[in-house]
Amino acid sequence: MKFYKKLALVSAAALGLVGLSACSNNNNSSSSSSAKIPTKISKKTTVNFWYSLTGTSQSALKKLTKDFEKKNPNITIKLQSQGGNYSDLQAKLVSGLQSPKDLPTITQAYPGWLYNAAKNNMLVNLT
Repeated sequence: MKFYKKLALVSAAALGLVGLSACSNNNNSSSSSSAKIPTKISKKTTVNFWYSLTGTSQSALKKLTKDFEKKNPNITIKLQSQGGNYSDLQAKLVSGLQSPKDLPTITQAYPGWLYNAAKNNMLVNLT
């Protein structure tokens, strides 16, 4: 019985390592058409972040934001609650697609919410 437990544990660990190595990106070449992503922000920058969190999740977000701003003094994060439920946030995002200048810099969202935005090249790949 102990042998099978050890075998299962070793097999699971091996599968995990294979899975992690398959997910890694060893492609070090960069596309000439891709924009350069800055690694340091030298001028004052404000990021508007829409979210729909309450309670301890909202408190944690506020703490993480303060910690981030402390480490990155040139970046100010404006946390903007869009209500206490996801449907309020989703509705505001969908209506904002009609007038993109009113959209935030970053938003909390599920992938399905932003299909039209992706289709119309309104999203930026940060990876």
